[in-house]
Formats: sequence, structure tokens, C-alpha cells
Amino acid sequence: MPITITISADDEEDATEDDALAQVELITPSSAKMSGIQFEEIISCADDIKNLIKRISGKKEIFDAVNENSQEVGGDVMPSHTYFAMVLKSIFMQDLERCYKEMGHRFTFGIQTGEGQALVLVTNILSDHINTDFRNYDKFCSFVRSGKEASFSSMQETYESLIDSGVNFSVEGEDEFGLSALLQTCGGEAEDLESYRILLYRLVSLIAKMDEKVTEKEKQWLERMLVINEMRPDGADRSYGSETPEVELEKLIGLKTVKEEVKALSNYITVQQKRKEMGLPVAEISYHCVFTGNPGTGKTTVARILAGIYRDKGILKRGHLVETDRSGLVAEYVGQTAVKTNRIIDKALDGVLFIDEAYSLIAKGEDFGLEAIATLLKRMEDDRDRLIVILAGYTDEMEEFINSNPGLRSRFNRYICFPDYSVDELTEIFQLYASKHEYRLSDEVKQAVRSKIGEAVADRPHDFGNGRYVRNLFERVVQSQANRLASDPNVTRDKLTEILAVDLA
Repeated sequence: MPITITISADDEEDATEDDALAQVELITPSSAKMSGIQFEEIISCADDIKNLIKRISGKKEIFDAVNENSQEVGGDVMPSHTYFAMVLKSIFMQDLERCYKEMGHRFTFGIQTGEGQALVLVTNILSDHINTDFRNYDKFCSFVRSGKEASFSSMQETYESLIDSGVNFSVEGEDEFGLSALLQTCGGEAEDLESYRILLYRLVSLIAKMDEKVTEKEKQWLERMLVINEMRPDGADRSYGSETPEVELEKLIGLKTVKEEVKALSNYITVQQKRKEMGLPVAEISYHCVFTGNPGTGKTTVARILAGIYRDKGILKRGHLVETDRSGLVAEYVGQTAVKTNRIIDKALDGVLFIDEAYSLIAKGEDFGLEAIATLLKRMEDDRDRLIVILAGYTDEMEEFINSNPGLRSRFNRYICFPDYSVDELTEIFQLYASKHEYRLSDEVKQAVRSKIGEAVADRPHDFGNGRYVRNLFERVVQSQANRLASDPNVTRDKLTEILAVDLA
């Protein structure tokens, strides 16, 4: 087994001082070491971790697998899912302890440092006996300044129970975080594993930035976490094929002006890098883009290729593309949108975040979308060397959206317009679909396809799908062919690969 879990009932007196996970600071008046925004972000992140642990602890298959694993190595059996939740919290605290130590911080429950205050907040959230005063920034600041031991002692007991639960948890394989290893070994779902990795990284990142700067040791550990958590693998990770992004771009049908814009940007980056190598001044440039145009005009495809170009030029370390829209950024409840937006951004670090129909973030009647925009702008500044954002949508709507917010207007000044495809280009796209799926088209059928597309383009609505329309047309034609051949007792390979004019009817 790659993982060993032993649930023991060791007496406290058996533990040596060296085995203690942390020491508790003396209570002395201090001052808050975090801003109100940092305070809220840490609480939101800790809330999400607690909810994730609750969800995992309630899954019978994982509970049974952990007990079976524990028995195999002579450990105890957990009596209930409630106890299991406590075990998971303890394992999480051990993961967090490692991160503190790797970054050069004291894993200390106290109020003398920002890192200690963050641990107080996380412990409070994980506790089943929450001190509501610690959820209010002003009250928390007041408590920190007063240093009242009475209101601190119960939290200290909770902290000690979390970090010293009598759970021995060792990993023998490549999984370096305990809770990740448990999920991978004991039947956890991929979604839960990904959520834990993102949340742990986000929390540790917030702690590293507590003093508004990131030391080299903190930076190295955050980079290491991305590798450990498979959020950024070492080495190449192309999201395009074996050919270079430039070749992929050139092979796209149509998009002449788009190709010229992307090539111009690529050439500019190349020349600026050469200037830098020769010690010449380098002009500041924004790599963020706004892609405008109707649906189905290749915006997502070009965004993926551009991410690859950024990677090959050394602008991004990974160059992957994370696609999202309003639903992936905005939550249904107050206070959750920033958390949801940060999750998506964390996945996009060292790559490109592509937000489709971005203008929908300013939907009338609510302000959750504005919270997503504010979070995005802050992360674009905090992670300016690791995140490139591409916004996409209809031309008029995108212009209105960008002009609605000075922060957006200052960061997005590179526009690439994607024109609608012509009839000939759409016909060529249809033929490309057919060729890839090994279907044959006679000249008669090709003309029939062109005529059908021409009719659709002549009545082109505002939301005409362009490439999407062609894909849907191709799928309908293939379905029609299947209906025609389903009752044929003498189906041959030639019949299976031939599209007839009747299939377009």
C-alpha cells in the first residue's frame, strides 16, 4: 500500500516535546497583522475547507476504506463519521504545519504575528464551537489589542486537540500531503481531490502574502506546491498538438486579420526579449487581451494557441488555458463569489484565464458580478507575472463592459476582432470535419453543402454560430446518414463513408 494510516490512542504523557506540532504563544496585547480583505479571504477559504472535510467524512466508501487500511497495519477502527471528520481536520492541520515550516514561519497559535493570527482564524472555523467574535474583523482587532486570555483559552484547547488527535499518518508513495494521499488511496473523488489542492494552495498563498510581500523561501514553496499538487507539472505541458503554436495558427481556416494580430504580438515579444538580452530598455507591455466577435469564430482556439506562444516565449511557465464564464465565477450567496473566482484563478496560474461572455458579469439587478470583477483585478495585480487574462464576447457588449470599469480599461488595451466566416470558409470547415471523420463528399454534395450554408448566412441572425453552426450541421448530416443506413442489410465500408445529397435534406 502506498499509504499507512494508524489511528492510535497514545497517552499524552508518551509524547515528547520534539513530537509536539507547535507551541502556544503567551497572550500579550498586539495589533492586527492583516487587512480586512485578508481577514475575509482567510475565513472564506477556511470555511470551504471545513465544508469539504464535512463532505468527505460523510462518504461511506472512504470511511470504510480508511478503517480497512488502518486495521491492516494494526491500527484502530474509527467509531463514527464524526470521529472521521476530526481525523481529517487533524491531517489537514499537519499539511498546513508543513507549509508553515517550509516557508520559514512558526506554526504557532497566537497573535504576535500575521501567520499566528491566520492560524487562530483557521482553528476557529474548523472548531465545532465557533467564537463568533472571530468572524468580525473589528471585534477580532479589538481582541488582538486587548490580549484577553479568557476568550483565548478555549480556542487554544481546540487547537491542541486538532493538531494532537492521536492519529499517525504516514505516506510511503509520492503524495506529499496527507489529505491528498488519503483521498487518492481510499477512493476519494477527483473533484474533492482537486478542491483540496486548490484550497490548500490558496490558504498558504494568503498566509505568504500576509505582510504584503513574498520572500524567496515563500515563493519557492508556493512553486513547489503547484508541482506537488499537479497544478503545474514540471517540464513542457503544451495544450496544443505536437506542432508549434505558430504552425497551428497558420493552419486555421480564415481569420487573416486575427493571424496578423497574433503574429505581430509574437514578433514584438521576440524583439523585446532580444533588447533585454543586450541590456537595452524594454517597453512595458500588457499581454491581457479582449477578443471580440460573434460565437463560433475561433476565439477559444486562438486563445489556446496564444497561451502556447506565451509559454514558448517564456512569458508563462505552463501556458495552459482555463476556460470559464459567469457561472464559473459568480456564486449564489453573499461572500462566496470571491472564493469561487479565486479557485478558477488558482487553476489558471502560469497560464491563461479565458472568460467567455465576460460582459455578463455586470448583469443588472445584483452586484455579485462586480465582486468577481474586483477579485479578478486584484489577482491580476498580485499575480501579474503568472496570470494572463483574455476576455471574450460580442463586440458592442465588450466595449461597454470594458468602459464600465476604470480598472478593466487600464489593464485591457489590446483588442483582436474575430470576423464572421464567409460562405466559402464555412464550407471548407464542413469539409474538414468530414475528412477528419473519414467521410467522402462528391462534388455534388459539396455544392449542396455550400448552398445550405449560403442560405443560413443570408439570414444570419445576431447570434449566428459560424463554426458552431457548421459543426451542428455536420452532426445532423451524419445522423441522417445513420438513419438511412440503419435498415440496410448490406452495409459496406463505402456506404459508411459516403455522404449523399439526400442526407442534407
